[in-house]
Parts: sequence; C-alpha cells; structure tokens
Amino acid sequence: MSFAEDSASLAELRRELAQLRAHNREGGDGSLWIAEAALALITLERFLRILPGVNAADKESLPQLLQRAVDRRFLALPLGAGKDTIDRARKLRNAILHGNYEQAAKQAGLESAAAYFRQRLQPELEFLFSLTNHLISQVDEVTGLKKS
Repeated sequence: MSFAEDSASLAELRRELAQLRAHNREGGDGSLWIAEAALALITLERFLRILPGVNAADKESLPQLLQRAVDRRFLALPLGAGKDTIDRARKLRNAILHGNYEQAAKQAGLESAAAYFRQRLQPELEFLFSLTNHLISQVDEVTGLKKS
C-alpha cells in the first residue's frame, strides 16, 4: 500500500481526535482526558508505523518508532527537544496503556493518582498534541516523504 492509502486511517484518527479534543476543551471538566490521551497516542503511533523508511516491526511501540524516525533524520523533534521528549512520550504512553497512574504520579513527584490527573494530565496532553502536530507537519500527506 502507498502512504496515501495508509493515511486514510490516520486521517480518521486525526478527525476523531479533533472532535474529542474540542469536546474536552468546551466542557473543561476533563471527563474524557484519558480517552483523548489514548487516541492521541494511537494517532502518533499509527503515523510512525505508516511512514516510509521507518519499517515498523510488529513488536515495536511508540518510543522505538519515534527514536528510529529521529535517528534516521526523517523527523525532527521540536527545537530544543531531545531524548527527554521521547522519554516523556513513553511515560505518558505507559501510564495510559497500563492504567498505572500511581507510577505516573510517583515519577512526577506527586502524592497520588488524583493529583496526577489534576496537575499533570492536561499539560501532558498539550505536549502530546503539539508533538504529534509538529511531526505530522514535517511530512507530505500524499507521499509520506519529508517535506523539503
């Protein structure tokens, strides 16, 4: 399949993410922040999996795919971002995927999962959304190749 054909699923994920994000911003109560985080992570990983040249293996996940895309200079992290950006995405992925909010709280220096939800989840969502948009904007949406 070509990138254009594969990207139909990516376009659908992005559309649903935009709707969920709008809902969360309008309501402001955070009732679907975990859903937004999960969908944002799925969107980013799907993007990395369909990129030509990344050659995603079945057992690889977001951190490995992102590291490979950056190492091969196919994608560039935001200005000033480094390995800590990939580690931050990994930690958020692990917290959401495994439902281990207590560990996320501990890593953030917070006393509880409730504190993590109140203080850290929203900023982590903003980080993830910005990172995803930054990376996707570097690629031609028809060919999947890096824009010049």
